[in-house]
Amino acid sequence: MRVWQENVNRVTAFYNSDYYEELKHTQPVYIRSVCNAIMEDPDCTDAELMTEKVCQLNNTNIIAKRNTALDGDTILTLDCVTGWKALFDLHNGERDWINDYAEIRQSLNAHLLWPRHGNNTINTVRYRVFKDRIDYTLYDIKRFYEDSEELRLQDAYNDDVTAMWLRKFETFENLVTKMHLGCFCTVDMEIIDLSVIDLSDGLKKITGYKDNCRTIDITYINNLKNVIA
Repeated sequence: MRVWQENVNRVTAFYNSDYYEELKHTQPVYIRSVCNAIMEDPDCTDAELMTEKVCQLNNTNIIAKRNTALDGDTILTLDCVTGWKALFDLHNGERDWINDYAEIRQSLNAHLLWPRHGNNTINTVRYRVFKDRIDYTLYDIKRFYEDSEELRLQDAYNDDVTAMWLRKFETFENLVTKMHLGCFCTVDMEIIDLSVIDLSDGLKKITGYKDNCRTIDITYINNLKNVIA
């Protein structure tokens, strides 16, 4: 069984327990801490998930190696589009966050691969700058290929490992195609704005950095679940 499924089983059992009910009525602040103690990070430990993700890419240059992957000399690690803590906070600790977690984690499209190196990886910098927003993350990477002077993820690009790995794709379109990121883009390789309330009347593309580029709300999560499905 994959690690995220084991997490769902453990945290569901906790929410069904008398201990949860006691904490909910007496010390609700500790519910998050208990979840943190029983949740395992699939991005770091799930070799089965890594194998499935590499198979999805259908890229013979990338080889799964336990819970990491090798792209030539570059080590890649998994990075989920949204962590469980953001979902927990969004639902104020109510059990609805578990359903969102499971729905997101079950899609291979929700799992990204980025180079592993020092402190400023795309994984860590995108959380710091965009609170893990994948749409603005890809918008910034697209601007990297355009040699834009304004790049919010510049700390990640300053690392030679990340910069060289991105440059080897030559274009943003090649990155999207080879790393299976098309669900986040329009057919003309524009980035879908996942914060738009209603995408049903046509996909809205990101045209610039906005004040809400760190906002993880119900609208964003619902749109995210729809595009990765």
